[in-house]
Amino acid sequence: MRALDNLKLSHKLLAAFGALLLVFCITSAVSLVLVNAMDEAADEVGGRWLPSVMAADELEKQVLQHRRFELTHVLSTSDADMADMDRRIVQYRASLAEAQRTYERLIASPEARAVYNEFSAALRRYLSLSDRMLDLSRRNANEEAFALARGEGRQVFTALADDLRKLVEMNVASAAQARLRQDEMADK
Repeated sequence: MRALDNLKLSHKLLAAFGALLLVFCITSAVSLVLVNAMDEAADEVGGRWLPSVMAADELEKQVLQHRRFELTHVLSTSDADMADMDRRIVQYRASLAEAQRTYERLIASPEARAVYNEFSAALRRYLSLSDRMLDLSRRNANEEAFALARGEGRQVFTALADDLRKLVEMNVASAAQARLRQDEMADK
């Protein structure tokens, strides 16, 4: 301390200013790092997980609509109604394929990839069964078509619906984790 006593007042003020400037620079650097980390967490929620949840939800919607029109087809007896359902099923299959492409681009973890692969395999099996059901329906073999829908079709549909639910839950949980990291950084 004696060294400070011997300094001129201008040097003491300069040293104090330098110390304050150093503290300001350190505080600013720490703040920038935390803000950047919070921004990355927000981008993760808004840029990855929220779109993933929405895309998985869209997949589920398309699958449910397909199932609805498929069952309506099986219950139909008029050619006009079946033609209308065929048209709608073609539309929903195209929408489903687009929803799959969208979701595939957003897969961010090996776990989500594994569940999605299970879903894709179940969907292929389901669409193959659906083609058989629709073919039976077009030939007015509605009881056979409905038996297929209630039996094997329901089992495969339930499996793919469970996979979709898992995908949504995984993405919601990942979004919640990213949000928690963001909140933790904000509390620092």
